[in-house]
Amino acid sequence: MSSQLSSQLSSRSSQNSPFDISFSAFVFPTENPEKVMRSILNLVNYGRPKTEVPVLENTIVCTPATADGILVQKLSLFGGLDLLFGIHYLVRREEIIDTMRSELEHGILEESDSGDEISKTVIFLNKQVAYVKRLNFPADAEPLGSVELEIQADSPARLAKVIEWLAPPTKEGVALYELKVEDLF
Repeated sequence: MSSQLSSQLSSRSSQNSPFDISFSAFVFPTENPEKVMRSILNLVNYGRPKTEVPVLENTIVCTPATADGILVQKLSLFGGLDLLFGIHYLVRREEIIDTMRSELEHGILEESDSGDEISKTVIFLNKQVAYVKRLNFPADAEPLGSVELEIQADSPARLAKVIEWLAPPTKEGVALYELKVEDLF
């Protein structure tokens, strides 16, 4: 990662937050890791030109991984609820509140290994579309993979509130109401 991109990333800690948010994407040998990271940062920071989410250096993790038998890198960005502000804005700009709600509800995990109630959802976003500051949900597996967004809350009720904040119920595509971030705590 270049020092220019690294210098753009400073930090806000998600410690003591009831929410754990992560964005991750595989970087295949034919891809530029900085462009993949830019795709993730476009999702996180869209609509916030003067208030970009600062990210701790140690919250961006690059690990070796295997995808379809190919050795690749996996870039991950971890943080709190503030990482979702860009997505919140994009969903409204793109007028895809209903689609987002459907994806988030579909991504809720069915069962827990420990028997606890589920409080996590995982959705996939098109990596190439995110690079141009747009939002798209791939219908099928993409050849170069997608950006995985995982939202974990400390309770199913809080997860439901986050989903409601990101994608509230609508009538004819218009949100019936908007929750404030403060309503999530």
